[in-house]
Amino acid sequence: MALAVAAALGLPHAATAQTQDELRALREQVRQLDKRVQDAETTAQQAAVQASSRPASESAMNPAVSVILNGIYSNLSQDPNTFRINGFVPTFGDVGPGVRGLSLGESEFAIAANIDHHFRG
Repeated sequence: MALAVAAALGLPHAATAQTQDELRALREQVRQLDKRVQDAETTAQQAAVQASSRPASESAMNPAVSVILNGIYSNLSQDPNTFRINGFVPTFGDVGPGVRGLSLGESEFAIAANIDHHFRG
């Protein structure tokens, strides 16, 4: 009987010791989770500060400009004023080798810029 009483008195202490170890482990896990949350919040705040402190790009207020020129330089061996095709009716200048010098065939000029952060045109 003495053994039963001693065992009965020893059981609550063993259960308490096990619960204390579990409590310490749980508290350590909670502390680690709190640290991870604080680290994540700090990282998010730093990212927000960096995003807001980014300088605008150099072309933020400047439009994109494109110019395309298609030009021709002609150095002809025959004189365009006296040119004629033998055996054909004279065309009075409609048909010939072209004009000597520089000429502009086609040209294109385009401007594009951001209207707002959702639309470019």
